[in-house]
Amino acid sequence: MNKTAKRAAGALLAALTILLCAGCGAKNAVEPASAPQTQTEAPAESDPQPEEPRECAVRADYLDDVKEQLGAYDDVSDVVALDNQAKEWAVTLAFRAEEDVADFCLFALELRDMDESGRALFTAAETYAAPALKADVPLAAPLYFPGDILSNGFSYAEADGTARYFALSISGKDGSLVVTPLEAAPSEAGELLLVG
Repeated sequence: MNKTAKRAAGALLAALTILLCAGCGAKNAVEPASAPQTQTEAPAESDPQPEEPRECAVRADYLDDVKEQLGAYDDVSDVVALDNQAKEWAVTLAFRAEEDVADFCLFALELRDMDESGRALFTAAETYAAPALKADVPLAAPLYFPGDILSNGFSYAEADGTARYFALSISGKDGSLVVTPLEAAPSEAGELLLVG
């Protein structure tokens, strides 16, 4: 390739680069004068606002990550119902309550069905239950996480008696624990069904 052809190719490449850059997201610096202005009105104080669901009052952490901070805790590893394979691969978690909660329960989730909107329906089988989880006495318990489908959860009763249900999983991104709210679903057979 001679010098003239190289210069022509370089100039053509530079021109194409300029045209492509100019066409990628260039905006008018001047807004049209007739552009409508929109404002968001603050709701009147008398408008009822839907009540936000309260955050989970129980925190779950890997026991090894918080063991030194906890001091004393109840270890229920021998009481939690896990089969031998699950015990071999289980990780021990620490459950801490912000305030005392009643009817604390750990359960295994089993996927039962999916509804039309893609929400999963789980059956819940209790693996551990206590009358309360005290704010000053954390609980250490082993849980088995066999795969990507939710397989563990916990519940408690708030001071007003409202039962709260949560799924517990491990993030595929960073390995952190993920707590997801679940809702109780009606059951004819008397079993606990949860939707999430």
